[in-house]
Amino acid sequence: MFDLNKLVAEAYENERNKDFSFDRLVEMVESMMILQESLGLKSILKEEQLTQALQNAQKEVESELPAEWHKLLPKIEISERWGVADPTGDNEARQQFETYMSAIGGSTVKEKLTNIATFVNNKTQDTDTRKVLSNIIFLDLLSTVVNNFSPSGSGFLFEAFLAGLLGGTQMVGKTEEGVLDIDDLVDAEGRPISLKLLTPTTGVKGSIENLLKFLAHSSKAQEIGGGIIYLCVYKYGRDKTKALGFYEFTIDGDNIYYWLADEFGFKTTFISEPINERRMTQEPTVAGKIGVRGTGRYDALIRKQTANDDKIKKAAGVMPHTITANQLLGKTEEAKQKFAAAASDSNARQAYKTAIEGLGIKIPSEVAFDDTLFTDKTDEQINNIYLARRTLEKQIKNHLKRTTVGDDKKAAYEAAADKALVNNFFGTGLPAAGVAPDLQPAIDQLTSREARDGMKIMQGVAQDYGYESPIGLRDYSAAELKKMGGQGIIDILDARKKARSDLRTFVRPDNPYMGFFKQTITKADQEYLYPDSNVLQGQAFGTPEEMISYLQTLYKDSEPNSPEREEWLNSMLARYKNVNLAAAAAKKKKEKKKNNKEPEAKTTVNEGLLTEATETQFEINSDLITKTRLPAFYKHERLGVLKIDDESVKELAASYAEGVLRDIAKLFVALDKVTKGLTGYFLSDKDRFVSASNTLGGMQELQQEVTKQVKTSETP
Repeated sequence: MFDLNKLVAEAYENERNKDFSFDRLVEMVESMMILQESLGLKSILKEEQLTQALQNAQKEVESELPAEWHKLLPKIEISERWGVADPTGDNEARQQFETYMSAIGGSTVKEKLTNIATFVNNKTQDTDTRKVLSNIIFLDLLSTVVNNFSPSGSGFLFEAFLAGLLGGTQMVGKTEEGVLDIDDLVDAEGRPISLKLLTPTTGVKGSIENLLKFLAHSSKAQEIGGGIIYLCVYKYGRDKTKALGFYEFTIDGDNIYYWLADEFGFKTTFISEPINERRMTQEPTVAGKIGVRGTGRYDALIRKQTANDDKIKKAAGVMPHTITANQLLGKTEEAKQKFAAAASDSNARQAYKTAIEGLGIKIPSEVAFDDTLFTDKTDEQINNIYLARRTLEKQIKNHLKRTTVGDDKKAAYEAAADKALVNNFFGTGLPAAGVAPDLQPAIDQLTSREARDGMKIMQGVAQDYGYESPIGLRDYSAAELKKMGGQGIIDILDARKKARSDLRTFVRPDNPYMGFFKQTITKADQEYLYPDSNVLQGQAFGTPEEMISYLQTLYKDSEPNSPEREEWLNSMLARYKNVNLAAAAAKKKKEKKKNNKEPEAKTTVNEGLLTEATETQFEINSDLITKTRLPAFYKHERLGVLKIDDESVKELAASYAEGVLRDIAKLFVALDKVTKGLTGYFLSDKDRFVSASNTLGGMQELQQEVTKQVKTSETP
């Protein structure tokens, strides 16, 4: 006969001295299943009794649910060792962190944020308990790291946090020169990242010499094509951080001249002014109270704003084609004046006609070559003459290109083609489409369904903001527009353009109807800031673009630590030094002028100023980073905003509570049966066999629930 005491003791050997954890729970399941097989026992409780007990226990748990139940979730020990790679399996802090964060998919910051945003915005849609708990613990832990430590402590822990999240390594060592690496961490792919945890008005600062040497020498820089990724995380909130704005950009050998334009003596001009991220997050967002703006939701908002603005532009006569004054008023009077001037010298006009015919071209009567009086002609007649003459002009140009036309005839034509005569005869400078007024295309556009929708949008927004424009915000019928004529339509369009501009300044940026995010549309134009700054290492360049192109090519065509890459580094350092000296000289001259009231003199630079040019830090203004759009070569992306305040996390946890608690309740009801069974077996003198049987039944239920949850989490 088997010894029950011995079997149970073997199954639970040393368990009393071990901390309880999920891993221990799995081991207990395995041990108890072995014990069950040895005993050959079945659960003495019937299925309906188990179901009823489960339902009763679940109701009891739900009725006693605290409002902030998520704070009862497992706590992770804050550790700087999160950022230490664990190739040998000895870093328990990293292992624990990765266990809790493993359910958050993605390998990059953008992918992680996108997955968190999906979880946040699709409340109650995810039934995977592991994912729910991982995301909620992530938000709670991130809030703790950002809010509960000093700025320097938060920054250091945030680096470790991000390194662990990305499966990378925090960089805490020094270079061969004895200085810290400019990259704070590398991700799992070895890509270097400089992390900046900032307030909204704080710029990105760093050593320009260290940055240049990193780009020139570091093999890590080559992992992303010769650069370093800057991840700027802006904190929003007065007393505690309530939201984090994520931005990412790369500085490399292709764009450093633009990011650090001031440091290298360039003046960068953009198409529009930047918009500060703080202004964008103070207002309610279309995406909802919680979530990452800048991913799918942000793009959807942009598309809606763009579509609505296209309708408004159509109502204002700027889309799909701009309605012009020339189109509405025509240019017939100017055409008459040109035609009359061409006809004023009959001899020259006749000679030109003969030269055209000499090319083998037959002049049609529609061009009215011999007419001298045009004042009595109608707009339609003048327009027909103008179009016929433009056709003739094209025909002449084609004949002059042909080799079959003799050189003598071409020479005769060139001799007779007086420039003033030709320009006046063909109406050079007049609209290509015609010179007669044409109201119908404008009327068709302004009365189209899209334009009327655009007017309704403007009228609705204007009403919200108390804006009035009697002419611009009124809808007109085709008959009314035709009666007003060209000048009347022009007045309407001017009023609508002004109304659009005014209303766009009133509404918040994320307004779906007339909000917009300012952006640079084309490129950053460069100018030289200082005298003689067009010279680089003794070589003069005509424009900044030529100098930048030279430096870009020098960098691209070289390898780290090669002579060519050293030439690039020395050129950049020399240019920075010269610009710094020039800035110091300009500053000294300005101070001298201010103190002595002397007339401004020519700026000179000498080595004596070198001691004054000690600034070695670069700074990138926060407005430039938080600009929503930049030219593509800046390699800049707005990743979005993540809300981490207690209220948002609490609301999110509550939205998932029902599903999460249902699954957790099943696990803990089964675990309770195991605990009570073991207690009864070891501590009670009665019914020890029944207690053992109940323990085994509970372990079987627990194993089933754990297995089901694992299968659910592994299902794509």
